[in-house]
Amino acid sequence: MNKKKTALLLGLVFGFALAGCGKQGAGSSSALSPASSGSLEASASSAVNPDSEAGSAGEASGDLPPEGTPVPKPDESLPFYLTGATDERDESTEPYNPEGLAVIPGETLNLEESASRAFPGEAVQVSSSLGLFDLTVDSASLTEDRVEGFPAERVLRVTYTYASTDYDAELLISSLSFRLYGSDRKACAPYVLGDRQKKNVAKPIRPGESCTANIYFVFPKEASSATLVFNDVTEHSEPSEVYWELNI
Repeated sequence: MNKKKTALLLGLVFGFALAGCGKQGAGSSSALSPASSGSLEASASSAVNPDSEAGSAGEASGDLPPEGTPVPKPDESLPFYLTGATDERDESTEPYNPEGLAVIPGETLNLEESASRAFPGEAVQVSSSLGLFDLTVDSASLTEDRVEGFPAERVLRVTYTYASTDYDAELLISSLSFRLYGSDRKACAPYVLGDRQKKNVAKPIRPGESCTANIYFVFPKEASSATLVFNDVTEHSEPSEVYWELNI
């Protein structure tokens, strides 16, 4: 009888033990389900990097980086209008030149062997693969025209006229076709006026039309003469380079 009771008790204990293991296994399986696993990973990620959610939200909404994040500085070797920076230059710096440079200021005069000399008031005919046009330097004189914020002690204004006599396309001769050299044979920096102050602006013309335009240069102190050079980049142009000796 005691043996039967003992066997019955052992059977009940063993049965309860199996039932408990089954429940525990089911609980473990639930805890390790994909959804729960994902939640655990997300929780772990947030615990390791608490700013990750805030950072993602900031990037999605286009907010600025957190305070203290280093901001790269613009390349100071570039002009401010290419970097997007505010112009905080000293007034003694070179004038603003948005149209680009046809020559590096300070470069020494070096004419082509085939360069043709012309004289103010004299029309020079230039031929190229596109046809013929006439170019005349009308005058050169110092001017008081200035751009606010870009002072220059002396500015030289050159007035020129170009005419399309027999040209197959629209003709435009802008300031980029010219270079000016002072008495020391060093290149002068262009000086560009604002659109509202410009007089005689270069524009495209058709055959039979002409245009008179002005170009400006920072002129050296005490200089009394200059050399103006024109280059035509059209194929087979002749002469491809023309120069004028100017007395100021």
